Amino acid sequence: CDSRWANDQLGTSSNTICSAGCLMSSVAMALTGTGFSTDPSKLNAWLTANGGYISGDLFVWASVNGLGLTFTGKRLLTL
Repeated sequence: CDSRWANDQLGTSSNTICSAGCLMSSVAMALTGTGFSTDPSKLNAWLTANGGYISGDLFVWASVNGLGLTFTGKRLLTL
């Protein structure tokens, strides 16, 4: 809920990054870790314009494949 993007509309929904953007914000952090310069506001705008959401604000994992991240599915960890 950083004030720089907390109230940005998430995708085309009525939600904001602060209220429902935890996954997208985590992806922004992961991308930054791979050397891609972004933040939640920039990534949200890019996703909105490039098919990164369906049904308003549901994240499309394949949308970030070309940016350096690939979702390969869940992995069960046994402790």
